[in-house]
Amino acid sequence: MRHDLSRTVTPVPLDSPPRPDGVTTWEEYVAALRTLRLWAGARGDAELAANAPGLTVAEVRRVLGETRRAVPDRRAAELIVRACLLLREWPEEEIGAEQRVWRAAWDGVLAAVHRPRGGRGRAVAAGVLLPAVTGVAVNLATSNTGDPWAWGAVGLVLVAHASLLAAGPARWVREPVLVGTASAVAVAVTVALVLAFDAAAPPPASRAALPSGSPPPAPEACRETPVRPAIIRPDDPDLRRTWRFGYSCPNDPAPVHLGPDATTRTTGLLKTTVSLFLCRTGKAGRYWYRTVADVAYEGRGWGYVSEAYVHAPHPVPGLAPCPG
Repeated sequence: MRHDLSRTVTPVPLDSPPRPDGVTTWEEYVAALRTLRLWAGARGDAELAANAPGLTVAEVRRVLGETRRAVPDRRAAELIVRACLLLREWPEEEIGAEQRVWRAAWDGVLAAVHRPRGGRGRAVAAGVLLPAVTGVAVNLATSNTGDPWAWGAVGLVLVAHASLLAAGPARWVREPVLVGTASAVAVAVTVALVLAFDAAAPPPASRAALPSGSPPPAPEACRETPVRPAIIRPDDPDLRRTWRFGYSCPNDPAPVHLGPDATTRTTGLLKTTVSLFLCRTGKAGRYWYRTVADVAYEGRGWGYVSEAYVHAPHPVPGLAPCPG
């Protein structure tokens, strides 16, 4: 697409610098900067860079030269403006005012060029949706929905993406490959961490794995254990009490039921081989133990596990009956 560069510079008196009035594209913005350099009388990129501390020859060429980027760096552009005005011995207070004019023009071109195409919206959407989708996918893939390690790793991804967004939407527009790569690396590291923790977990013991005719293993002793940190939120929503102590007992992986009955809904799953049980209740000649599932399906995973999955004498010695 051809651009009418004749309108990029507003006619001004000879002693006044050209300004980027009316520019709407980066080509027009850069053309206005080149006109400003001609007005300043700079003999080359090196002279221009030497006249403004912090400005390098490479930055001048990336903004004004043939190797320039599609979106000129705003900081470098403002330093070029400063260098041009210093070459004409302009006072410091007027240099600041001119730099603000060029900064406003840069922001205006960014809005005109990128917002209509939805670039900013897509960048923000990617920054919000990608970590969210990652969190759901990782936890579903590893069955770690209730695992604080998994949620902690996903939290790191959220923080990383929030930091990238805090850098400004212009960063997403100017350097999409860099930001996208950083996002992908954060997601990959998260998945690797969660899978590593899941693989390092000891395999569950199972009574069904015993050879035929072998005697069942002797029950291991249960021991009284503080509820925290095994149960992060020990307030029981059904029995309306906050638990402080329970008994840790060895167990097989087991379904957790809403009530002390296998016909009630399953609220979660015990995955670990040692679990914390809070109280006991009996029904139909069988004991059921109050606990919280490692993987919650509903109601934060509160419910009961049958004695058939617990390696202990029944009822568990010392474990109090459930209230009510």
